Amino acid sequence: MLDMPCGDMVWMRHYLEQRMDVDYTGMDIVGSLIDHHKNASGGEHPWRFKQHDIVKDPLQERYDLIFSRQMTQHLGTEDTMQVLHHFSDGGNYLLITNYPGVRVNVPLNAGTAWRFREQNFLIEPYRLIDPIVRVMRMVPMSYLFTDCLCFSGIKPGSNISYNCNISLLNKIIEHSSSSC
Repeated sequence: MLDMPCGDMVWMRHYLEQRMDVDYTGMDIVGSLIDHHKNASGGEHPWRFKQHDIVKDPLQERYDLIFSRQMTQHLGTEDTMQVLHHFSDGGNYLLITNYPGVRVNVPLNAGTAWRFREQNFLIEPYRLIDPIVRVMRMVPMSYLFTDCLCFSGIKPGSNISYNCNISLLNKIIEHSSSSC
């Protein structure tokens, strides 16, 4: 499983400690986070960490599952499309954050707080195919609905997904292990 971006690993660490069957690689553009994770794990876990700019550089390995939570919402449309192509070339399944309530994907306004915008990957300009798994959940603090989508055969114009729901993540990992 590739976790891109792995960020601070606040909840992922707890998840991985319960799942020794997951071959985990965490990547992030922030080198200090990668250094911290390498030092903090101290060889205690088999997890790998790599600094990587997914916008500029394709993945060098292929992953059964790519997990990407809250990354593309901070990128411009062209960068998001480049990321999707790199994920497509490097993975079998993708879980990615999606906002189904968005009716029109607007360009990123770099001047907004947190450099953030909601994206719906099922409409223009992304038009990913229908996911193989879709779970709606409400984000309490913002009263926004997000999708938990899972796609196989990742291709822009074909599919993608997100989830921080551990039971769904377990199901996806089990499905990818049994079908790959």
